[in-house]
Amino acid sequence: MGYEVLSAWNGQHALDMLARATKQPRLAVVDLMMPVMDGWAFIAILRTSVLANLPVVVQSAFSSGDREPPSGIQALLKKPIDVEALLALVRKHCD
Repeated sequence: MGYEVLSAWNGQHALDMLARATKQPRLAVVDLMMPVMDGWAFIAILRTSVLANLPVVVQSAFSSGDREPPSGIQALLKKPIDVEALLALVRKHCD
């Protein structure tokens, strides 16, 4: 689709990558269940950084019995991911 994508293995790795990025990202797509630093912690730290206003889309196998999704996210996409829904969000924030 022509979008530049950075991939991280966990929340800490994503924060490290964002700190070194030469271009500000336009959207973060985050899983809630990650090793080392989960999505909730990643988003909480992101919200206190210079990227506090970065739009965040959460992708997760989240269910209503789990804790609440993080506040301030643009969307919650449940796994398995609907690729068209994801692409619509990417186009909205990145085009």
